Amino acid sequence: MDTPEEPLTVLFDASCGLCARLAEYGGKRADGQLQFVPWQEYAQSDAARAAFTVEELEGPPRHLRTVHQGEILEDADAWAAILAAYPPFESLSWIAERLGFMGAVSKATYYGGQWLRGQCGDCPSTT
Repeated sequence: MDTPEEPLTVLFDASCGLCARLAEYGGKRADGQLQFVPWQEYAQSDAARAAFTVEELEGPPRHLRTVHQGEILEDADAWAAILAAYPPFESLSWIAERLGFMGAVSKATYYGGQWLRGQCGDCPSTT
């Protein structure tokens, strides 16, 4: 009997209204492929303590991060994983990957998100 694939965990800043709304929106449409977990909750885990410095754990999240089967991805790599796992984008990501554009698509989308994050008064600076 096959065991179901573990969903991709997307870490988000629960103290940011924009991030929380996007996580809620994505969670409703993820069809079990994505699991949204507040950074503040994840930062208390043994896995987080093993992977990040105390400063990173105690500070606000400054990077988009995903976790899947113990592997942590950040920034554009994390966004590429989200694009590949998010049901409405699966066909788009497959085509982009086949054509060799996945890196460009994930980077453009990530940087667009970073710009949007810069407009949010709740989010920390990403410099």
